[in-house]
Formats: sequence, C-alpha cells, structure tokens
Amino acid sequence: MKKILLTLLFTSSITLAKAQVGITAGGNMAKYSYTSNADRKSMFGFNGGLFYNHNFGENFAIQPELSYTIKGATLYTEIFIGSNNPVMKYQNRLKYVQFSLPVMRSFEVSDEFDFDLGLGVFVGYLTSANYTAKNFDGTSSKGDFKIGNAATDSFKALDYGASAKIGFTMSKTLGFHFRYEAGIADLSPTPNDPKLKTGNTTFNISYIFGSKD
Repeated sequence: MKKILLTLLFTSSITLAKAQVGITAGGNMAKYSYTSNADRKSMFGFNGGLFYNHNFGENFAIQPELSYTIKGATLYTEIFIGSNNPVMKYQNRLKYVQFSLPVMRSFEVSDEFDFDLGLGVFVGYLTSANYTAKNFDGTSSKGDFKIGNAATDSFKALDYGASAKIGFTMSKTLGFHFRYEAGIADLSPTPNDPKLKTGNTTFNISYIFGSKD
C-alpha cells in the first residue's frame, strides 16, 4: 500500500509540474448564419475565463478552458416602399457559458518568444439572449428571447462546434491569440426554418501562472 501511495504521489507531482492555471480575456466579432431578408453584420462582444495548461511532449499542450462569452449578430431590416417599420437594426446578443478544448502546438522562435497554433472543439450553453432594437428616429427598445426547443422559442440552448487558434506567447506566460469558432449545431428550434449557426472571431490576451519549463 505504501508503494502504491508513493507511486501516486510521484505521478501527481510530475503532472502538476507540467500544468499551470491561466486567465484569459478579450473581444469578440460575432455573426450567426441564417437565411432571411435581413442584412446581417458582425456584432462586438467580449469573453473572459480560466484555462488549465497541461504540456505533453516538448511542444504540445492541451488547454481546457471555461469562459463566459457573448455572441450574436447585428441585423439590418429590409425596408420596402410604403413600409411603416420604425426599426433600423437589431443587435441580438447570445450569452454563453462555454467549455473549449484546444490542442496547442508551439514553435520556439527564441527563449522569450513562442509561435502557437491550435485546433479544438467547444460546447456552449446559452444562459440568456436579448436584443436591442434601434429605430430611425434615434430611440431604442430592448427585449428578451425565449430559449428552448419549442416552436415558440427563438434559440436552442446547446451550441457546439470546432475552433482554430493562432498567436504567440512571450516569456512562456503572456499570450496574444486570435481564435475562430465555427458552430455546427443548428440553434433554430423550428425544423422547417433555415439553419442558424454561430460564428465568432476572438482576440484574447492570456496569462499563465507559473513557468512552462
């Protein structure tokens, strides 16, 4: 029993020596795909969270990340002659708690500079969704979307997809990265409606506590 405990303690110490906790925060440029008469544009949001960096091999790492992120889109309404629609555009915000799992590959340029590439997957849960309607006269109004799988709901709660990441890390701790997330899940609750999928480009600054060495 003592040998088993010593072996587990030794294995755990090696694992912890190769792993660090980090924080990350940044901005989003998000737009979901949907076939409609509205002209969709990107919407600015933000994200922030914690990640766990575990190295394996000399230049590879996995970085499971738990974050809060705002996606969505800006929709400009199509105005016909004789229309009395006062709304110029809608800003639709989808607020997710998201788990990401990228596998990173680092290329050491110098002792203080690493170039990073990553591929991974993500799963997000939609905690709330709302819109801001901005009118032509400068006024605006706000409202909430319903979340669920019923025909009367606006968005399904579960989103998932793939992601790609590129950037660099300075001094083995301070990182600057771009990431693109492509949603695979159809968020439209109505089967006959066009498919609705998220897309999101992020720029994040991250910091890893502890050295990778």
